[in-house]
Amino acid sequence: MIYRFFQVTDEDGIAAAMLSLARLAAEEPAPASTQRSTYGAIASALIDAYLCRHEEMVAPTPLLSGSDALELGIPRGPAIGAALAHLREAQAAGEVASVAAARELLMELAQAIDPGSQG
Repeated sequence: MIYRFFQVTDEDGIAAAMLSLARLAAEEPAPASTQRSTYGAIASALIDAYLCRHEEMVAPTPLLSGSDALELGIPRGPAIGAALAHLREAQAAGEVASVAAARELLMELAQAIDPGSQG
């Protein structure tokens, strides 16, 4: 969720989170405390991710390249970009943390693209 949010908003996401909190604080009548808590937690998580864990959650360093994707069976063309985008999102979500896990994910994607290929 955080990765996708910042893929769309980039650094403007910080301003959006803060404006959302300011709008919530200015509402009359005041929203329920659970709503304020929920918005506060979301805004806090977004701001923390962007400022403190940027490389981990917002813009992870790619574990594999397009050449690696080709070697693992991803066909040339848009499929490589899509596979690498999927990999970066999996990295940001904490689902892939090593080159070996990244290779495994791309091999699974390659087989999903071409079910007839068996590695």
